Amino acid sequence: MNTETIVALSKYLADQKATLDGPGTYNVNEEVRLRIEGTISKSQDVEYTPTTSVPWKIVTALLLEKMGIVREAASAMLVECCKEAIELERFAECGESKVVSNLKEKMNNVAQAEKRVQEIVEALPKKTRSGVTKVNVTVEMLPIIENQKTELYWPTSQYCSDAG
Repeated sequence: MNTETIVALSKYLADQKATLDGPGTYNVNEEVRLRIEGTISKSQDVEYTPTTSVPWKIVTALLLEKMGIVREAASAMLVECCKEAIELERFAECGESKVVSNLKEKMNNVAQAEKRVQEIVEALPKKTRSGVTKVNVTVEMLPIIENQKTELYWPTSQYCSDAG
């Protein structure tokens, strides 16, 4: 099985909705034979700012440590802001405009705050994200042929690397 086939099959199976009945250990022992046919397209890699992977607990600890004498007041302010953000987030179900209007009620200058946040985000180091892979395949189960030798090629070096 080559890399393209593995990618096609894994993406195809990821879209399948299957669930187990409940907690427990399930035995699997099934031989399958498949025909996979179609196309895979991969777009260019893209550069992005990894805001969701920032270790925010560590950032908060470092920030509070560096705030020195105002650390306790900043900590209390941070808790207050977190509570307000959680409360505002419930308006997200009503749409972004509702969140913005509620923010405007709580803040003197939303535009300036958004600008400050954007400047912080832009100062973060960039990462490269693999381009989007689109798979358009059909998978057909074929009958098992008795006494057929099966060889499996799995490019472990590409998916399971000890380096790094």
